[in-house]
Amino acid sequence: MLEPLSSTIHGVIEFTWPMILISVIILVSFKVTYLIKNKEKMVLYKELLMLSFIIYILCLFQVVTFQDDTSWASNNFVPFREILRYNITSKLFIKNVLGNMIMFMPFGLFASLYLKVEKINLPLMLTVIASVSIETVQLVIGRVFDVDDIILNLLGGIFGYVIYKLLKGIGEKLPKFCHSEWFFNVLAIITLIVIVSTVYLIQGGNMNKIGIFNQTEEEVKELETVEKVLYSALEKEHMENTSFNLIIVDNNYIHELNKNYRHIDRETDVITFALEDEDTVIIPDEERILGDVYISLDKAMAQAMNMDIHS
Repeated sequence: MLEPLSSTIHGVIEFTWPMILISVIILVSFKVTYLIKNKEKMVLYKELLMLSFIIYILCLFQVVTFQDDTSWASNNFVPFREILRYNITSKLFIKNVLGNMIMFMPFGLFASLYLKVEKINLPLMLTVIASVSIETVQLVIGRVFDVDDIILNLLGGIFGYVIYKLLKGIGEKLPKFCHSEWFFNVLAIITLIVIVSTVYLIQGGNMNKIGIFNQTEEEVKELETVEKVLYSALEKEHMENTSFNLIIVDNNYIHELNKNYRHIDRETDVITFALEDEDTVIIPDEERILGDVYISLDKAMAQAMNMDIHS
C-alpha cells in the first residue's frame, strides 16, 4: 500500500546521497572547528536537529525539482481538482495526496520546534511561504504548478504543528530527568539510528519504479489505471528492482523520433528504447533499468476509435 512512497524515498536517496554526504562533511567540519576555536560547548541534540533539518531541505529540493519538463496544460490552478480525481485506495492517491502532506509534516514540526511557538500562525505562515515559493519556481522553470500541492503542503505543515504540540504536552508530564540534556542527546541518537535503519531497509528493498510522463496538452484521466496495469504486469512476471519510463506524446513528437532513430518518415503508435537485449546478463538483486517506452496518444485514440473502444 505504501510502495509509491517507499519508491519516492528510494529515488530521492539514490540521487541525493552524494550532495547530502558532501554537505554534511562540510557543515560538521565547520561546526567542529568553530566550537574548538571558540571553546564553546556542543549541545549534541541541538546540532543533530539542525543537521537533520538541513538534510530534509536538501531532500525536499530533490523531490520538488526532479521531474521532466511538462506542457502548460499540465499546470493546475483550480483548487481540489487534482485531489478529488484520485481513488482514495489508489497508489497515485498515496503518492500525490498523502505524499505531499507527509512531505511537509517535518517542515511544520521543525518550524514549531525551532520557534518554540504556542500558536499555529508562524509555522503556518512559513509553510505557505515555502510551498508557494516552490510552486512558483516550478512554474517559472517549466515544471508543474499545482495549487492543490500548496493546499496539501499546508495540511502537512498543520499536522507537523499538531505533532509538536502533542510531543510538548507529553514532555511536560514526564519526570524531571526527561528534561535533562543527556536525555535529549540519547533520544536524538536513538531517533537518528531508527531513521538511518529505515532508510537502509527502504534502499535495500526490492522495488519496481515506473515513471509515467504525459508530454501532450491533453489530460489523460486513465493514467492511474495504466500505472496499476504496469505494476501488476511486473508482479506477474516476478520482476523485482525493475524500472522503466512510459512517456505519452503526440503524433508530431513520435514522428520525429521515428524519423531520427528508425529512419522511417511517418508517425507510429509505439517506440521503445530498450537498455537490455538478448545478450544482457541479469545479475540477481541488481536494479534492472529496461529503458523508455514512447506512446502516441493521437495514434492510441485513433486505434481505439477503429476498434470501437470508448474510454
